[in-house]
Order: sequence, then C-alpha cells, then structure tokens
Amino acid sequence: MPYDRTLLSKALPNGDASKFGLRDDDFLKKADIDYVLGDRAFSVKPEERKVITNGGKKLIYDKLMIATGSSAWKPPIKGIDL
Repeated sequence: MPYDRTLLSKALPNGDASKFGLRDDDFLKKADIDYVLGDRAFSVKPEERKVITNGGKKLIYDKLMIATGSSAWKPPIKGIDL
C-alpha cells in the first residue's frame, strides 16, 4: 500500500510500517477502490476491461491504474558515491 516515506524511519525500530499508510482500508472501501497485494498481473485486456492475475483471478475494472514503482535518481555530482 502507499505509505508516508517521511514517517517510515519511525517504523524501522519496531518493524511495523502499517500505521504509516496514506489511506486506510475504510477510506479505500468508501471510495470504491480495490487493490490486490501479493499477486501479479498476467494479462490486461483493455477491450474487456479485465485484468487476469498469475493466480487466475479475473478483475473487472472501470478505471485501471498500473503503478509499477520507481527508483531514486542520482544527480550527476562529482563524488556522489563517496
């Protein structure tokens, strides 16, 4: 789930980052937002508005957002790797 990166370091000592989520399950349910964790999309069929997961689950959608993550960008500064 999306989380607040600025608060993440406070979760490291006890290993529980769940309380730093940007939105809780209740908010997502009220907003009619479904999310799937622990299963990968195998196929997206936009003409049918359907996603099929590796586990065989078929998800029908009105709107689909694919969030694959990102990585930090390092500026080209001399000595940045020191």
